[in-house]
Amino acid sequence: MTKMNDDRMDQVHMGKIDSFSYKGENGRTVSGRLIYPADFDPSRKYPVTFLIHGGPQTSHLNEFSYRWNPQVFAGAGYAVITIDYPGSTGYGQAYTDAVSGDWGGVPYEDLMGGLKRALKTDALS
Repeated sequence: MTKMNDDRMDQVHMGKIDSFSYKGENGRTVSGRLIYPADFDPSRKYPVTFLIHGGPQTSHLNEFSYRWNPQVFAGAGYAVITIDYPGSTGYGQAYTDAVSGDWGGVPYEDLMGGLKRALKTDALS
């Protein structure tokens, strides 16, 4: 490991991440994340962005990427919700195959369930 970027990273503000889970449309456990705006103040209201991964046969993971990075939105003052619903590669090939051709069915319902669940969080309600 190196410390050559420490000065730059000291200037970067990232939001706290809370993970949550809920029962999805097929009774399966679905996971999601709420990324708080950087420098979150619980007395303020924040806009929300709901990042939906594509496919739906890909996965929202706890990783740092230059694409669809929730921390970029959090740094801009948004609360960010991400859902890793069944059909995602994070649940295995059988789940992925189960939603082929039904992307507006169970995956959609699981997304909406996750959005409702996240919006009930004290920080967003």
